[in-house]
Amino acid sequence: MAEQRIVYTRHQLHDLNTAISASQSKINQQLNPDDLSKVQSFNDHTAQLAFQTTKLKQIRKFDQLRPRKPIRTNDPPIKDTVVNLSQHRLSQAEHQVLSLGLNFAVAPKKIPFSDIVQQVEPKLRFLMHYKDRRTHSEHSLLKTDTLEARK
Repeated sequence: MAEQRIVYTRHQLHDLNTAISASQSKINQQLNPDDLSKVQSFNDHTAQLAFQTTKLKQIRKFDQLRPRKPIRTNDPPIKDTVVNLSQHRLSQAEHQVLSLGLNFAVAPKKIPFSDIVQQVEPKLRFLMHYKDRRTHSEHSLLKTDTLEARK
């Protein structure tokens, strides 16, 4: 899609350059040299103004896309802020652990597979029983609907 837009834009630029060249040759033939120099300087000035306006607009757009720099203050970073509401004085290690956040958890050294299986198996049995009952009830409803449709 982007390649097609680039090709289309290049064709438009080529067509515009051709039209400009044709217009310039007509103007060169019809104007005297003094008037021609005035028209060319006006044209150059207008083109330069349009270029500068577009350039500044693009720079502003680009600056809006760039991430903002954080405002530097003397306060500690928010991630490292620990508010101690108790009377207990925190050690450096305790402070570091608390600054890791509320989602921090120590990974277990050994995964308790047997405990996980013991907790999951009864739920699976219930789900299988529920699925069988549901399939049976859907099958009986289908039979009832089919019998009623035949009548």
